[in-house]
This record gives sequence, structure tokens and C-alpha cells, in this order.
Amino acid sequence: MRVSMKYNGVPTSCEAFSYGQVEDYTINVTSTAREIKGDVLNISDFEGEASFRIFSAVGQDLGNGKVENNTISVGHLATGTYMIEVTTANGTNMKRFIKQ
Repeated sequence: MRVSMKYNGVPTSCEAFSYGQVEDYTINVTSTAREIKGDVLNISDFEGEASFRIFSAVGQDLGNGKVENNTISVGHLATGTYMIEVTTANGTNMKRFIKQ
């Protein structure tokens, strides 16, 4: 994804301009939502130590910690859709999950 900002104007696609800024981002599209029942979210798509952060559907930070035994306790969360960000030595991955 490319984000560009042009001084005193609106950039168009593939335009060259003298003043402004352009940033490129890589977006990784991963699997769709995971549905869980109960109080434990199982995570197995990583190796080594990992930490996590959980966000609400509107981006509110709801908690963080270390992944232990490939599980994360989500018993404190209400029923709904959430995002989880898992960070390892190899990078960061975000996934959506639904708690019933």
C-alpha cells in the first residue's frame, strides 16, 4: 500500500510532485476470523517466545501479555469480535477472532 501527501494539493495515482511525502507499507492478508468458545484462545502459528495484545473492534487496547503453552486466556472478554496482535522474533501478525 502506498500513502502519499502532496504540499498544497491532492496527489493522484502515479503522479510525480516536488513537495510532499510518500510512504510504502506491506500488508499481510492472513486467515479470516477464528471463532472460539470458552475462555482460552489457542495460538499455534509461531515458534519461540511470543507476546500478544488484544484490541476491541474499534481499536481499544484491552490487554497484553506473554503467550504461554500456545494459549491466551480470554475469559475476561465479553462476547464479540476482537483483534489479536502476536509478536515474535520473526515479526508481528494480527488476526481477528470471535468470542462467543
